[in-house]
Amino acid sequence: MIGFRVGLSATLLVSLAICAGTLTSFSNADSFLGDDKLHHAIAFTCFALPMILVSPKYWRAMITYSLIFGGIIELAQPYVNKTGDPMDLLANTAGAIIGIVVGAALFRFNQIRREKYEPIYIDHTIRTYSNRKYRR
Repeated sequence: MIGFRVGLSATLLVSLAICAGTLTSFSNADSFLGDDKLHHAIAFTCFALPMILVSPKYWRAMITYSLIFGGIIELAQPYVNKTGDPMDLLANTAGAIIGIVVGAALFRFNQIRREKYEPIYIDHTIRTYSNRKYRR
């Protein structure tokens, strides 16, 4: 769907935006719409989505990186006059899972739309797997 370099670049840009948003103190933080946990979930949905659009096989890596990245952010927040909340880490992980599910669905939809997705058919006569229907 998208290239590896594009997906990695988008993930890095989103991670920089997450760092800027979570590690800076806003004087009017109450003026943002929605809940803080919702913001974390949306941010980490955007964090995981680009690499899953490259290939859904990166789902384990994106869960791992979101846990590590979210944990580092929560540990660093007390040093920038913010409070770290363990529930933010849960919201980050939930957002990453949402991004993975949405990205995998979009990836599969794009494969079907472009007719590049072929289900695997089992040929019981010779006990092999192939992407083509058995022709006689």
